[in-house]
Amino acid sequence: MKFTIPRDEFTAALAGIARSGASDEGTAGLVLITVERGRLVLVASDGTVTIRREIPVPGATDGAACLPIRVMKDMVPALPDEPVHVENDGATTLIRCGRSKWNIASVPSASFPAFPRPTGAVRATMQADDLARLLTTVRYATVARSEANACFTAVCLDFLGATAVAVATDQHRLAKHEEPCVSEVFTALLPGDAAGDLATRLREDVAVEIRFNGGMLSASWEGWEFSTGVIGTPYPLWQRLVAPQWP
Repeated sequence: MKFTIPRDEFTAALAGIARSGASDEGTAGLVLITVERGRLVLVASDGTVTIRREIPVPGATDGAACLPIRVMKDMVPALPDEPVHVENDGATTLIRCGRSKWNIASVPSASFPAFPRPTGAVRATMQADDLARLLTTVRYATVARSEANACFTAVCLDFLGATAVAVATDQHRLAKHEEPCVSEVFTALLPGDAAGDLATRLREDVAVEIRFNGGMLSASWEGWEFSTGVIGTPYPLWQRLVAPQWP
């Protein structure tokens, strides 16, 4: 594997795939770097949320390597404002930038699991700022943990064709918000932490494609893909608690 990439693209990709608070142990502490047919793909996952970033790298040599994500993040502040050159020989990855260089022990790429991804047709499309607002407006009403019912840790997303409705409740308060979309009719319970992580990564004026297969939901935009497992327990009939005139 061998490729060259602008510093800003490389550091933005690393920052985007790293989840705050994620474990440094096991697969959650690794980033899979793959080059194939002129495309660089970085993948990180904690087993629930998987984040992918795809970037064109013309003239690159195909290959793959797994690297400790903390080492990569710690390296970023030291990178000068010059192109980043990455080369892997199987056991070691050499990263050069200007006069600086790092030799990082690699983990065999085969040890990184093939995490499932929702495939098939796009089931909803929204503007990124609308989706971010939809999630952040209601997420405060979720709970971090519920031994009684996992649905109270989730944001309930109802896609109704021309409108997406987000609802969250901790059994003491209920938050509801709507934004425009173009979609099929379906419902998904997005874990609250995943909803917050997704919202922070969305940019304005970008169309987001949403796929859902019943067990997983993904959002894709401009080379990014954010996939998460969803909560399978039924959501309370919140409509009974809302006055008809409530906007």
